Amino acid sequence: MWWVILAGGLGGFENVLMWVAILFLFSILSLLFTPQLISIQARLGIREAAKILRNLKEWADESRRISLNTLSKYGRPKRDFEKQFDSFLEFFTIEPVSDDPVGVIQRLDHLLDVRKKRFEGMISSLAPKADPETSASLEMVAEAAMASNFLYRLVRHYILLAEKTKSYQLAMLIQMQAPLLKEYGKAYFEATKVFAENKPIGDGAGPLVVAKLGQGSKWKEG
Repeated sequence: MWWVILAGGLGGFENVLMWVAILFLFSILSLLFTPQLISIQARLGIREAAKILRNLKEWADESRRISLNTLSKYGRPKRDFEKQFDSFLEFFTIEPVSDDPVGVIQRLDHLLDVRKKRFEGMISSLAPKADPETSASLEMVAEAAMASNFLYRLVRHYILLAEKTKSYQLAMLIQMQAPLLKEYGKAYFEATKVFAENKPIGDGAGPLVVAKLGQGSKWKEG
């Protein structure tokens, strides 16, 4: 009887050793292959984000083309200011430091004034024959094209950074944000077309509706 109990005890001990060996083997395999799996996941994430990047580039290039064609209607041939406009697309504004709240509104107001003057000066240089209303529309065309170009370059920068560092977290972050970035890029592109065609947008639609409804009526300023 005692040898049966001994055999059963040995069998249980062997089972424990077998499970320990299996767990040890899986631990070794996970240590060996986890970095490779993470690298594969990062590459897949970057590949998916690259598809969105191609769309953003197409929209940025098309926004640039629309802007150049629209500006060329008001005085200067496109070939004369193409490089100047490309340089203007790289223009951006750095917000003032907000750690010290004293005077931050005044500093921001000053930056916005300088930015507006920069836009007005550039449009008057690129389209000297445009009237004030048309110049305001051209400013919005240039700003929409600038936003489209900035979004493309920003996403491209992070994709290149993820490829260089092989960062799984950064690749996944880009992939998760890709649908939203695509919607932003499409919105900027559509805005460029709308402003180039002088169509009303936002608050401008209200006065247009009133004008259409009030055709033939007498107008009185309030």
